[in-house]
Amino acid sequence: MRLTTGQELLPFRIRVQNFTGPDGSAFRTFRCIITEAGVKQAGNFQMLYSISDFIHVYVFGDRIGELVVSGICFGSFCGDAPGTPSGIEMAMSYYRNNRLAARGTPALIAVGGSANAAIFVAFLVGGEMKVINPETPVGQFAWQFNIISSSGAF
Repeated sequence: MRLTTGQELLPFRIRVQNFTGPDGSAFRTFRCIITEAGVKQAGNFQMLYSISDFIHVYVFGDRIGELVVSGICFGSFCGDAPGTPSGIEMAMSYYRNNRLAARGTPALIAVGGSANAAIFVAFLVGGEMKVINPETPVGQFAWQFNIISSSGAF
């Protein structure tokens, strides 16, 4: 959907591989919404101080980075078929099915909506799911990924 200025209604996108509901649709059945992504990256280096105020810098490339994807999840809605999983169950299921110990391969995560979006090769290494307000069945989830590289197209 676009506004009259040519800008997208949602100018910022986060796409996580396999983030779909049981029927394969991303938004109609997966009762979780990604609201935040945070990336932490650092170089792998050593700095040594020596005589006469010289500093020797040794660079060994990059360290493994961290990417946290989090959001909110919803309970079941009126009219759902019996046994329809809630959003927190879907978030837990995503973690169980895509964590490093179960999958063994990385997932691809795109942060941004343009052709220059950052694509991360990421391993799902941690997850947190919690109910924050039982009166209005709303919960939160957070998945922690270790990222080994970032590149171009998804």
